[in-house]
Amino acid sequence: MLSMSYSRPTRRPLIASEAPPRPPLRHIVAASVAVSLPLMTLALISTSVSDLLFLPPIGAAMALIVGAPNLPLAQPRNVVVGHLIGCTTGIAILHMLGSTIIAAAVAAGVAFALMLLARAAHSPATATAMVTVLMPHGHGLANDFRFIGFIFASSIMIVVLGILANRLRGLRYPTYWW
Repeated sequence: MLSMSYSRPTRRPLIASEAPPRPPLRHIVAASVAVSLPLMTLALISTSVSDLLFLPPIGAAMALIVGAPNLPLAQPRNVVVGHLIGCTTGIAILHMLGSTIIAAAVAAGVAFALMLLARAAHSPATATAMVTVLMPHGHGLANDFRFIGFIFASSIMIVVLGILANRLRGLRYPTYWW
C-alpha cells in the first residue's frame, strides 16, 4: 500500500528581512560613544577656532569610520581626499552657478564623479559639496582657501580620532592608508 504524506508549505512573512541581525546592546552603546566622543572633541576644538570644523558631513563620515571601519568609503584616503574634492568642487560650482539648490545638486554629482575618478569615493563628501554651495562662508579666494583648510583639518582629525576610537573597541582601522 502506498502511503502519501502531505506537508504544509511553510509560511513566509509578508515582509521578510535579509538584513543582518542587530548587534548586541553593548556594541551599540560602544559605537555610539565612539562616534559621540570624537565629535564632541571636534566640537570643542571648533568653538575655539571656527565653527567651520563642525559640519554635518563630518559627523556622517565619523559614523562610517566607526560603524563600518572596513568599508573602502571609510578609509583615510577616501575620507580626506573625498572631502577635499567635495569642498573644492562646491567652491568651483558656487563661483560658477551661485548659491542655489540646483547648484548644490550639480556640485554633489560633479564631486562624486571626481571622487570615482580619483578612486576616493566617500558618500558624506557629496554632502560637503552641497553644504559648501549652500552655506554662507563668504566669497573670495582667501575665504575659499580658509574653508578648504578647515575641511582638510576636520577630515584629518576624524581619521585620527576614528583610529583611536576603533582601537579602544579592539577593531582594526584603517584597513589601508592610501
